[in-house]
Amino acid sequence: MKTDFSLTTKYVDANPRKCRGCFGCRGIMACPKNAIGKVGSFWRRHSAFIDPGSCIGCMKCVKACRQNVFTKTVELEARQSNVEQLQIV
Repeated sequence: MKTDFSLTTKYVDANPRKCRGCFGCRGIMACPKNAIGKVGSFWRRHSAFIDPGSCIGCMKCVKACRQNVFTKTVELEARQSNVEQLQIV
């Protein structure tokens, strides 16, 4: 069993506590770069980033997951907020 995985990329965070281990995980299927996969944890498998470096920040996993496992990283939200503030000025 592969044990190398991450719960964050520079664009998206994953919260495995929200993952229900859906058989047809929409987050995994939505990822165009195959950065997300199922990893084992005790008695069940949940979604995590198996290749976080390949994440391009498209947010397709964020939009696809019904359980809200994937969210924008706080750093990305802060950067976007700073850009929006600069554009207003």
